[in-house]
Amino acid sequence: MGFTSICSFLLTQNSIARKGHRVRIKGFTSLELLVVLALFILFTVSTLVVSSHFLVERKLQKILAQLEQGIQYARAQALVLGRPLQLTPDMSASDWSQGMVLTDISNQHAGKPIIITRWQWRLPAGYLLVWHGAQSSSAIVFVPDLQHAMSNGHFSFIQNGVEWRRVIMNRLGSVHVLCANKIACGEITAYV
Repeated sequence: MGFTSICSFLLTQNSIARKGHRVRIKGFTSLELLVVLALFILFTVSTLVVSSHFLVERKLQKILAQLEQGIQYARAQALVLGRPLQLTPDMSASDWSQGMVLTDISNQHAGKPIIITRWQWRLPAGYLLVWHGAQSSSAIVFVPDLQHAMSNGHFSFIQNGVEWRRVIMNRLGSVHVLCANKIACGEITAYV
């Protein structure tokens, strides 16, 4: 049976003659079904939008945790190895949005620093990760001196041109995460 034959069968069965009286079968009208379908679609779309926001937020939190752990690891390795180390953006990227690489700048092979470890991630579309250092905007230097363990500066997570989070680092290697955007952090409700 095709779709049209099922529809015509249902339409002809809508009214049944019984003992000379027409009895109407109760059911949903087309308008009622369309309203329920529209509400279902609206609920599904709104759920997808909200869940995608939470997935992006979770991914950014994971990258933020990797960034903090990478900084602490680089600081500890400089102290353990007793040599200066450098944290730079992933070599395939011009900014920190693709990841970062820890290299031994005092021990080079064929003119290139030796890579100790690499962290890779991919920020969602519309996000950037930028380093603002006191000494350099392209690298963080870690030295084996407890009084001057690393470069001062901060990372900025930027979402569509607005700073979302700020990761502040002092020369002793202390890392603090601040919420730079009060609307994005839920402190202020955004009204559109």
